[in-house]
Amino acid sequence: MIEEHKLRPFRGRLLQLGRQEIFFSASDLARIAAQRDFTPANQGALQAIADKRRPLTDREFFDAFGFDHIAAADYSDFDDAELVYDMNRDDLPAPHRGAYDCVVDGGTMEHVFHAPNFLKNVFGLLRVGGRVIHVSPASNAVDHGFYSFSPCLFYEFYKANGWHIDACKLLNFGTRLLPIRMTAYDYAPPIPRSVLDGYLAGTVHYNFFIATKTPDARGDLVPQQNFYQGLWDGKAPVAGGAARRISPARALVGAAKALIKRYPAIERAARFYGLPFLRVARILQARRHLGRVGRKIPG
Repeated sequence: MIEEHKLRPFRGRLLQLGRQEIFFSASDLARIAAQRDFTPANQGALQAIADKRRPLTDREFFDAFGFDHIAAADYSDFDDAELVYDMNRDDLPAPHRGAYDCVVDGGTMEHVFHAPNFLKNVFGLLRVGGRVIHVSPASNAVDHGFYSFSPCLFYEFYKANGWHIDACKLLNFGTRLLPIRMTAYDYAPPIPRSVLDGYLAGTVHYNFFIATKTPDARGDLVPQQNFYQGLWDGKAPVAGGAARRISPARALVGAAKALIKRYPAIERAARFYGLPFLRVARILQARRHLGRVGRKIPG
């Protein structure tokens, strides 16, 4: 979030979808800010905190980015939410439509059953030029919420609905133990599905996504997954959502697979002897690719 702020400073009215619990202290923020050459807007207030090791409040954290107004929305007022609203609904109260410059989903969407209405509400809450921040589980978070989301959900939804995608990252938390040693992978343009599908490390992974609402943006168009759209169109999907014609070599491999399937004995032998080598090759391919697009995040 600091990196995004340095590129495109945050300002105005912020709405948290669920009041955020902050897991680091004033001393932690000071260290992180120094590593990134960032001066919090509320530097004086942070320095005045007596216990520098206690967790920051949500207001203390978001004040660091210079927001004029900081509020929270929730299903009930148990956490002193300023907007009491069920994100499963699609009847956003009129005073809150287009009322915010930034909407932070710091881990709420996965707990809301009606994800399409959730995304539609995000669209409704933001003014044109406003930004949404999603931080949601991607893998190895069983029963954390109703869902874990693939990065392509956010990438394809916001692209199809005409938003400007500012950041799309896959975060590998590395461990549940503290301190977390995080690795961030740049997902956009999309990491090939063959790298992600079954070949990630067995640690907890989260999405970090930011998009800006453009004048032509919408919140109700249903996207198709780029990988399958390319197959339906007779093209192979490539980075950035574009598509290219299937190469002769790829077409030859497809024809060979179809031929092998006509002979069950040969197919069984190919699967038995070939799959272990294929899996090792895929693991090595995944590690090489993630090594190119990933970077360690200092804690």
